[in-house]
Amino acid sequence: MGRSRCGLLPGDPPSGRRAVTTLALSFDHRLVDGELGSKVLADVAAILEQPKRLITWA
Repeated sequence: MGRSRCGLLPGDPPSGRRAVTTLALSFDHRLVDGELGSKVLADVAAILEQPKRLITWA
């Protein structure tokens, strides 16, 4: 995880500043395909955005 900063995301209203951080994933490409790594990272981001989803993850 990167450092959090206050910023805007595409589609946010100009007054909608919020905490934004970067996520990175490191893996051995011989064992894990990049597509699978991307899906895992997207799932982690979704959980961090809405922690209640962790309880009801399907």
